[in-house]
Amino acid sequence: NFFINKKNINIEKDAFWYLIENTEDRYIFYENELVKLLESSIKDFKLENIKKLISSKINEDFYRLFFCVQKTNLEIINLYNLTINNISDLYKFLYVVKFCLEIIINSENLPDLENKIPKYMFKDKKNFISMFNKIKPNNKKKLFELIFKTEKLVRKNNNQYYEIGNRFLLNLKKHI
Repeated sequence: NFFINKKNINIEKDAFWYLIENTEDRYIFYENELVKLLESSIKDFKLENIKKLISSKINEDFYRLFFCVQKTNLEIINLYNLTINNISDLYKFLYVVKFCLEIIINSENLPDLENKIPKYMFKDKKNFISMFNKIKPNNKKKLFELIFKTEKLVRKNNNQYYEIGNRFLLNLKKHI
C-alpha cells in the first residue's frame, strides 16, 4: 500500500490481491515485481495488466493439477509428471492445495463458497463447487493431516520429493 500510494498508482482491488497472492514471499523478489510495475508505462492497473507484468510464483498448472484429482489415476499421474519438475514445484503445489482446500472447507454452503472464490479464479468455479459437493465432512480433517504428513516427509526425505508428491496426490484423490 505504501509503494502504491507513494508512486500514485491506481490498482483494481482484484489486481491488488492477485499481486499479493502471486508474488514471492521473500522481500527482494517482491520488491523486484513492484519495480516492474513502476517502470511500466501503465498507471491504472487492471487484473489483466498485473498478470502480464509479474512473474507469477504459482503456475496455473498447479491449480489444474489440484482439480484433476477428480479424474482417473492415469490422468493424474500424467499431469503430475508434466507439472512437478523439482522440489520447489512440489512446495508451490502444496501451497495451492492448502489455499483451495481452505476455501472449500471453510465454506458453510454453496453461496458462501461462491463468495470466497477469488474473482480471478472464475474459470475454476465449477471445479470448486464439484469438490465442495464431494468432500465428506469427516474427511476434512484427514485432508489437512495428509498435507501436514506430506510436508513433513518431504522435509525429511527431500531427495524423494517426486515420489512423495505423487503418492500425496493419489491419497488426496481418495479423500475427495
